[in-house]
Amino acid sequence: RGLKLHAYFNTHTIWSGSTNAPPQSIMPNHVYYQHANPNDSAHRDWLLYNSSGSPTTYTSGSDEYLWFNPGVPAADAWVRKQAVYLVTNYDIDGLHFDRCRMPAIGYGKNPIAVARWDNPQTTTANDGPGNPQKLAWDAFMRDCVTRQMMNICGQCWGVDRLVPMSSSPLGLWEYSTYYQNLGGYSSGFMWGYRRGQ
Repeated sequence: RGLKLHAYFNTHTIWSGSTNAPPQSIMPNHVYYQHANPNDSAHRDWLLYNSSGSPTTYTSGSDEYLWFNPGVPAADAWVRKQAVYLVTNYDIDGLHFDRCRMPAIGYGKNPIAVARWDNPQTTTANDGPGNPQKLAWDAFMRDCVTRQMMNICGQCWGVDRLVPMSSSPLGLWEYSTYYQNLGGYSSGFMWGYRRGQ
C-alpha cells in the first residue's frame, strides 16, 4: 500500500518508566545494570549526572527516563552501534531520532564528561582533551550531542547511503519558555521563541 516504516530511535535514554528496571537477575546484561544504575557507583559510568555532579534518577530531574551522557565516548559508541544494527539487520525505510538532547540545562556533569571538558591540572579554563574549542559547559554538551548525531548518521550511511534520517527537535530559543509551568511544555512548545519573548 505504499507505506514506509521509519524506526523511532531514542538516542539518549536508557530506561523508560517511573520505576526502576526489572531485577538484575532477569536482565543482568542490560546496559542499565552494566553502565547506568544510579544506585551502584561501580556501574553508572554512562549515566547522565545533573548540574551539581550527582547521578540522576527518575525523581531528580530526568523526568520519566534515565539518560545516557552524550559526553562519554563509550556511551556514544554503544548508541551508535545500536543504530547501525537497526540499519544493517532490518529493512527499515528510515531512522527517526528523538531525545537527542539534554533533559535540562547544566546537566551532564558526570566525572568522565567533566574530565573531557576541563583539565584540572591546568589554570586554563575549559581545556580538556575532548574540548578543543574550549567551550563553556552547556555549549560543550550541545557539541557532544551534535557530534554524536553526526557520527550515527555517518556510520549508518556507511551501511546504507540512502536511508533517510530525521529527528524531533524542539525549536526553543529561550529555555524559560520551555519550563514555564513547573516543568511542563508551554502551550506553543513546538514553535521557536526569540530571546526576550
